[in-house]
Amino acid sequence: MTEPITWRNETRRLHELVPYQDNPRSIDDEQGKRLVRSREKFAQPWPIVIGPDGELFDGHQRLDKWGEKWGLDLEVAVRVASRALSEAERKELVVLAHDGAVGEFDVMSLLDWGVETEELEEWGLSDEVLAGLLEAAEDEPPPNEPKYTGKIESPIYEPKNEKPSLVDLYDIEKAEAFIVEIEGSDIPDDEKAFLVRAAQRHVVFDYSRIADYYAHSDAIVQNLMEKSALVIIDFNKAIENGYVNLSKKIIDLYLDESSNG
Repeated sequence: MTEPITWRNETRRLHELVPYQDNPRSIDDEQGKRLVRSREKFAQPWPIVIGPDGELFDGHQRLDKWGEKWGLDLEVAVRVASRALSEAERKELVVLAHDGAVGEFDVMSLLDWGVETEELEEWGLSDEVLAGLLEAAEDEPPPNEPKYTGKIESPIYEPKNEKPSLVDLYDIEKAEAFIVEIEGSDIPDDEKAFLVRAAQRHVVFDYSRIADYYAHSDAIVQNLMEKSALVIIDFNKAIENGYVNLSKKIIDLYLDESSNG
């Protein structure tokens, strides 16, 4: 049985730390400057993570950039594992240390901070989050206008002259592959039945072609497609059928605006 790992806090000199020769991460010059600025402003909020013999698990870039700035005799806070890690454990920990964070930034909450995007970029916010923040800022209504509106917009599909074949409306390749794997597994039949039903989530629908099919179908088929929310013609009807989910607060705002409009 593998010995459990515990951790203790210590200090070490940078020259005592041993880089991982297969470390997969690197940073550019601007990111390196941020690491230096972060230590100058906040000291070291997060320890470097190492093994008992100083082998680095998390902290290669700090070792590099801080060593360039302050020298390898710099004393740093470290968190030390109680035992050496296997190569497989080490690789897993390296990934978890950098990509294992749960959650993501809510760009609207960041927008409410009132911080300039240039400053957020300087702090190291990713390009992806910054792009979402700029897009949200463009869509933000003036202070005297409500944030929510009853004027719901949805993708508009222009029907074509030809009615597509049913087999062109969806792709079941991934779902079928899951089902084959489930059916071939050695698990109880009731679990198989459940997982087979769940595999239907992986059916991919082509909504532009579905709109074409809807436009060329009779009233009965159109009604059933609306009830299944394959197309949404009436948002009030979609809400009634449970396919458009709104919180109570937003529903109240929507109904209030609708009644006053």
